[in-house]
Amino acid sequence: MNWRKGIRLIIHIADAPAHGNSYCNEFMHNEEGSKLDPLIQSCSSSEIKIIGMPIGSYPMKSYIRCQELYNTSRGPNSMYRINLFSQGSSDLSRYFKDTIVRAAISAAPQGQ
Repeated sequence: MNWRKGIRLIIHIADAPAHGNSYCNEFMHNEEGSKLDPLIQSCSSSEIKIIGMPIGSYPMKSYIRCQELYNTSRGPNSMYRINLFSQGSSDLSRYFKDTIVRAAISAAPQGQ
Protein backbone atom coordinates (compact mmCIF):
# COMPACT_ATOMS: atom_id res chain seq x y z
CA MET A 1 0.00 0.00 0.00
CA ASN A 2 1.28 3.41 -0.89
CA TRP A 3 0.03 6.01 1.54
CA ARG A 4 1.46 9.50 1.78
CA LYS A 5 3.15 10.71 4.96
CA GLY A 6 0.93 11.81 7.80
CA ILE A 7 -1.54 10.06 10.02
CA ARG A 8 -2.31 6.66 8.57
CA LEU A 9 -5.42 5.38 10.26
CA ILE A 10 -8.09 2.84 9.38
CA ILE A 11 -11.27 2.85 11.43
CA HIS A 12 -12.86 -0.57 10.94
CA ILE A 13 -16.50 -0.85 11.99
CA ALA A 14 -18.44 -4.09 11.57
CA ASP A 15 -21.45 -5.86 13.03
CA ALA A 16 -20.40 -9.27 11.68
CA PRO A 17 -17.09 -11.14 11.36
CA ALA A 18 -15.12 -11.70 8.18
CA HIS A 19 -15.99 -14.93 6.41
CA GLY A 20 -13.89 -17.98 7.12
CA ASN A 21 -13.01 -20.45 9.81
CA SER A 22 -10.14 -18.44 11.29
CA TYR A 23 -12.32 -15.32 11.55
CA CYS A 24 -15.65 -16.71 12.74
CA ASN A 25 -15.32 -20.48 13.34
CA GLU A 26 -17.55 -21.20 10.36
CA PHE A 27 -16.70 -22.46 6.90
CA MET A 28 -18.51 -20.09 4.60
CA HIS A 29 -18.93 -19.50 0.91
CA ASN A 30 -16.24 -16.81 0.72
CA GLU A 31 -13.18 -17.58 2.82
CA GLU A 32 -11.47 -14.21 3.33
CA GLY A 33 -8.23 -15.28 5.03
CA SER A 34 -6.14 -15.38 1.84
CA LYS A 35 -7.02 -11.72 1.16
CA LEU A 36 -7.36 -10.33 4.66
CA ASP A 37 -4.30 -11.90 6.34
CA PRO A 38 -1.66 -10.27 4.08
CA LEU A 39 -3.57 -6.97 4.06
CA ILE A 40 -3.55 -6.75 7.87
CA GLN A 41 0.16 -7.66 8.01
CA SER A 42 0.93 -5.05 5.35
CA CYS A 43 -0.90 -2.41 7.38
CA SER A 44 1.22 -3.28 10.40
CA SER A 45 4.58 -3.27 8.65
CA SER A 46 3.61 0.02 6.96
CA GLU A 47 2.67 1.45 10.38
CA ILE A 48 -0.92 2.07 9.35
CA LYS A 49 -2.80 2.25 12.63
CA ILE A 50 -6.12 0.43 12.96
CA ILE A 51 -8.94 1.12 15.38
CA GLY A 52 -11.43 -1.73 15.38
CA MET A 53 -14.97 -0.90 16.48
CA PRO A 54 -17.03 -4.09 16.68
CA ILE A 55 -20.76 -3.54 17.08
CA GLY A 56 -21.80 -6.16 19.60
CA SER A 57 -19.93 -9.36 20.40
CA TYR A 58 -20.58 -11.29 17.17
CA PRO A 59 -17.56 -9.88 15.23
CA MET A 60 -15.10 -10.06 18.16
CA LYS A 61 -13.30 -13.23 17.00
CA SER A 62 -12.62 -11.51 13.69
CA TYR A 63 -11.18 -8.42 15.39
CA ILE A 64 -9.02 -10.50 17.73
CA ARG A 65 -7.67 -12.50 14.76
CA CYS A 66 -6.83 -9.26 12.92
CA GLN A 67 -5.09 -7.90 16.02
CA GLU A 68 -3.01 -11.09 16.35
CA LEU A 69 -1.96 -10.92 12.68
CA TYR A 70 -1.19 -7.22 12.99
CA ASN A 71 1.05 -7.80 15.99
CA THR A 72 3.17 -10.39 14.13
CA SER A 73 4.45 -7.71 11.72
CA ARG A 74 4.54 -4.68 14.00
CA GLY A 75 6.57 -1.67 13.07
CA PRO A 76 7.80 0.57 15.90
CA ASN A 77 4.86 2.98 15.51
CA SER A 78 2.16 0.43 14.76
CA MET A 79 -1.07 0.34 16.72
CA TYR A 80 -4.11 -1.94 16.59
CA ARG A 81 -6.68 -1.23 19.23
CA ILE A 82 -10.19 -2.55 19.69
CA ASN A 83 -12.75 -0.05 20.98
CA LEU A 84 -16.08 -1.64 21.77
CA PHE A 85 -18.94 0.27 20.21
CA SER A 86 -21.43 0.94 22.97
CA GLN A 87 -24.95 0.13 21.92
CA GLY A 88 -26.25 1.39 25.25
CA SER A 89 -25.42 5.01 24.57
CA SER A 90 -28.42 7.32 24.50
CA ASP A 91 -26.82 9.41 21.73
CA LEU A 92 -25.13 7.00 19.32
CA SER A 93 -24.12 9.65 16.80
CA ARG A 94 -22.31 11.67 19.47
CA TYR A 95 -20.70 8.51 20.89
CA PHE A 96 -19.58 7.50 17.40
CA LYS A 97 -18.11 10.95 16.66
CA ASP A 98 -16.31 11.15 20.02
CA THR A 99 -14.82 7.67 19.58
CA ILE A 100 -13.58 8.51 16.07
CA VAL A 101 -12.00 11.77 17.28
CA ARG A 102 -10.25 9.98 20.18
CA ALA A 103 -8.99 7.34 17.74
CA ALA A 104 -7.54 9.97 15.41
CA ILE A 105 -5.85 11.78 18.30
CA SER A 106 -4.32 8.56 19.60
CA ALA A 107 -3.03 7.74 16.10
CA ALA A 108 -1.30 11.10 15.68
CA PRO A 109 2.47 11.22 16.18
CA GLN A 110 3.23 12.06 19.81
CA GLY A 111 5.30 15.09 20.82
CA GLN A 112 4.93 17.02 17.56
